[in-house]
Amino acid sequence: MTIDYSAHIYELTDWSPRKKDVLLPFSDKYFRQPLNSSTNICVLGELNGVLGTAYLFFSTDGVARRVMVVISRESTEPLSESDARGVIGQFVGPTKKEPVSRVLWTCGSLENSQQEVSVFLRDSRSLIAADFLQHGRLYLASDAKGIAVIDSTESIPTQKERAQRLAVLTAMAFAYQSVLDDAIDLLAEAGRKSSSVAEEQLREWSQFMSSFYFHEPIKLSTIELARFYGAVRDRHNISNLAQEVTDQLKLLADIVRLDRSELQANREKAIQRRIGICGLLLAFVGAALTFSQVTPKTLSEAFAQWGECRRTVGVLNCVFGEYKDSSKTSTPAASQKSPAVVKKPLIRQ
Repeated sequence: MTIDYSAHIYELTDWSPRKKDVLLPFSDKYFRQPLNSSTNICVLGELNGVLGTAYLFFSTDGVARRVMVVISRESTEPLSESDARGVIGQFVGPTKKEPVSRVLWTCGSLENSQQEVSVFLRDSRSLIAADFLQHGRLYLASDAKGIAVIDSTESIPTQKERAQRLAVLTAMAFAYQSVLDDAIDLLAEAGRKSSSVAEEQLREWSQFMSSFYFHEPIKLSTIELARFYGAVRDRHNISNLAQEVTDQLKLLADIVRLDRSELQANREKAIQRRIGICGLLLAFVGAALTFSQVTPKTLSEAFAQWGECRRTVGVLNCVFGEYKDSSKTSTPAASQKSPAVVKKPLIRQ
């Protein structure tokens, strides 16, 4: 077996680039456009033939950005995890780093190569021929700890670019897995918190899923890479994680909608209470204005009139309104004299 390319992939947490580290746009075009434009690359350096390259995925998303480092070597011997960890320590210092996958590309026959591939992926010789998928002259094994390709093509040297692309798309697959795992945990917590927290998480993760997550992030025009990515995606259940996040977003949206409806109902009740209080206040003010017009003189005249009515026509007639004020009903004829009648003298003839 001829080892052409081997790599170990690490996820960095809270990575701070050194002054000499320069982030550049991702130049390859085999990802879909939102992924290409949001991916940056930084060559960390080379040490004893081992190359370190950092990839910043989803760089424009505040909650989802992930840093993956590929530590790779071209040689006849596969790169061990201990050697890879020593090299990455020189490049990123004490930054927290977690191994997530490993990549191997080799030339030879399946029969002669499968045991060495098994040792690289599993640290054992347990892989068998049935664990490999055949695509033309390529044999592909996607396992829990990594992915390996055996190229059985004769007299054709392995292309370095193909192996490097395999490492990059594997790194992106595990960036997806890391983001989706976090989303599941955060959405579960948001469902038990306040409505404002739930709305914020709903908005952030909905934006990520709509902008950056694709079941097929590799352009289908690059058939070989699409097959490689599909093998990693299916082995690590990335599509199932994405579906779970989508289901959680739907449930959280229902919770937010119910909270909004309840809040709106409470607001309407509060408004109705305010309107009722304002109506009572207006009625009180009207009554106060009415009673303010009753003066002591008015009360005195009313009592005097009631006493006169009781003496004149009796209490019962006063109640039924048959009292008439004599001072207002007296006729003016009594104070005037009838005109005198003038008698004409009789004339005798």
